[in-house]
Amino acid sequence: MTTLSKAEISYIRSSLLLDPPLRADGRSPEDFRLIALETGVAPLANGSARISIGRSGSGRGGETDCTGSGTEVVAAVKLEVDGTGEEEEGGKVICNVACSPAAYPSLSPTALDDLQSDLTTLLGSVLSHPSLRPPNLVIVPGKKAWALRLDAIVFADAGNVVDCLMMASRAALWDTHVPRTRGVEYRVPGKESARQTVDDVSMDVDQGGKGAAQSLLGTREENGVADFELTDYWDEGEVLEGRESWPVCVTLNMLPGMHFLDATPQEETAVPLRMHVISLHNVIMATWIDLFSLSLTTFVFVGTILAIIYVARRITSSIQTTKESLKSKGIAISDKGISVTTNKRFDREHYVDATQRGFIKAMNASSFGRPDAAERSGSHKPRSSSAERNADEKAHRPFVINLRNSRSK
Repeated sequence: MTTLSKAEISYIRSSLLLDPPLRADGRSPEDFRLIALETGVAPLANGSARISIGRSGSGRGGETDCTGSGTEVVAAVKLEVDGTGEEEEGGKVICNVACSPAAYPSLSPTALDDLQSDLTTLLGSVLSHPSLRPPNLVIVPGKKAWALRLDAIVFADAGNVVDCLMMASRAALWDTHVPRTRGVEYRVPGKESARQTVDDVSMDVDQGGKGAAQSLLGTREENGVADFELTDYWDEGEVLEGRESWPVCVTLNMLPGMHFLDATPQEETAVPLRMHVISLHNVIMATWIDLFSLSLTTFVFVGTILAIIYVARRITSSIQTTKESLKSKGIAISDKGISVTTNKRFDREHYVDATQRGFIKAMNASSFGRPDAAERSGSHKPRSSSAERNADEKAHRPFVINLRNSRSK
């Protein structure tokens, strides 16, 4: 993975959006870097290929120079005998992708495992589809078939690794040869024909001798192909049927208003949005169940989005209506807060009336000059003797009399 600064990312994007677009290596948006293809690189495999994109030069004997920067993927195919059920058509394609740690030095082991899993899923979802299954992988119908194991290794990643992986896989499958086989049938003694053809399959029939074991009731009999044998060496077999239909992938790196192919690591970092377009030749991979599932998923997804938009609009409309209602009553709500506006004003009569009520409340709250104030204040104290109460009354009586006399004067 390549790390870029914000200035570098902005420069790459702005250069690609120019008219005409400008790339660091001078290519146009639809141009690929140099592609080198080599088949038969693994002698012990049934088919193999090596693809490199963007290598700087060639070495001795026409081999690719591994010192130059570029993307390199090696794919190999191995055929193994696998058992099948009576209702199974037989033959299957098993894909696996491994990434060299030297190709991704900045990734941790966990991140590298996740990348391998993603690439394996992508490759297997395309090449393992039943519509692309070669018919000549079947050995004995309903019993045995070839299991095609495709292993790919990413040795270097200098951008556009998915396209390189798909091209290497297709080249390895194109180079694969399936061993020719013939069926073998076993029958009990007394049956005719030492060599027959059953269901257009050439086979050998073993009748057995006089000393061959027989069933006690003489009813046991095996008809049809029971096993197979090789007629030629593995490298002298036949090519996979329908290999013209194997797909290729083209990755579109998307920017607003334009797209470009075969991105470099810097361009992939600056433009993370990519779309993988897989091209097939006269193959329909989708069934009516797939189309129904796609339609149902699209309907649910679009319906959910429309429902969310409708609810959001209803809530916004309700909030706006509430704001207008409060605003008509003099309460305005905004981002800065709440403001209250009123049209009522105090005139002189209201002011005088409010002032008088304030004075009256203050006089009622005060206790100065009131004879019963002492009693009220003393009501919260514990009760004392009668002599003490008389002394208090005498102490306060002259003050009250003098106050009354001063008032009368």
